[in-house]
Amino acid sequence: MTSDYNVFTGWNGRRYKESSLDFYRKKYGDELKETPLKQSFLPSIKLKRPFYLDGKEIKEINEISYILKEEEGFSFFELNYPMNYSEMSNSVPIDSIVLHHTGNTYSTPTLLELPMNSFSAIGYHYIIQEDGSVVNTRPVHYQGAHVGRDTNKGKIGISFCLNLNEKEPNRKMKSSCKRLLDYLKEKYNLNKDNIFLHREIQIMKINDFLYSNGFEKEFIDREILNRIYSKGDFKTKKKSIVDKIFEKNLDEKVRKNLSVMIKRLTTCPGIYFNLMRGNDGKLRKTN
Repeated sequence: MTSDYNVFTGWNGRRYKESSLDFYRKKYGDELKETPLKQSFLPSIKLKRPFYLDGKEIKEINEISYILKEEEGFSFFELNYPMNYSEMSNSVPIDSIVLHHTGNTYSTPTLLELPMNSFSAIGYHYIIQEDGSVVNTRPVHYQGAHVGRDTNKGKIGISFCLNLNEKEPNRKMKSSCKRLLDYLKEKYNLNKDNIFLHREIQIMKINDFLYSNGFEKEFIDREILNRIYSKGDFKTKKKSIVDKIFEKNLDEKVRKNLSVMIKRLTTCPGIYFNLMRGNDGKLRKTN
């Protein structure tokens, strides 16, 4: 067994379309715990924000590697690549998990460019690929970059590598997500009430801001937006909420801040996310 592989197939420009990590896991099994899979980049990924690591200036990413890890019966791939640790903050204690989607159908390496340029490392802690592979992309003890600068601490970010506004996660992705959630809940002593969708976090932030400016507590009902199954309906409902908010005579600064927060309220992790959803649209968060 050599340590050099073409980990991803379906090369199309700079986008990888189909992951073959699952194939390697089945073929080589425990050997991957000793010898990582490697992915080389030609051309290299150029970083807009170079940084220093171990005294060396990192201007580009030439290679990443995956090593198979197993903790408490849960298997996943750990992604190793240069990270700007000097700009990453500690994120303990862990208090919650937030679910996202990447909004595309491509595999993990595509995510390196923007997050590395903006957040010192991939913003999510875990990414679930279409073949069901779980990739640990950022050390959990470092604060993520996935729910807003002032809200990331203590929150583990998990993202489906898919656009869930276009289709549902497949059976492998759902199964992997459930197993990942069970693993993390056990490891960090969390329960169903500690699991949130990205849009729920956004609504909670807006509600807190509204409450501090004279609105009733929990002005926006999170469950209303969780029961919407089309982007058009989401947009319509969001507009009705905004109209109701702005019926009140608000200070210009408050109005401006609210506008920014509401603009960031999206469908994430997508309108077709139904991993833990019942027929009534409410989330079924397992214990």
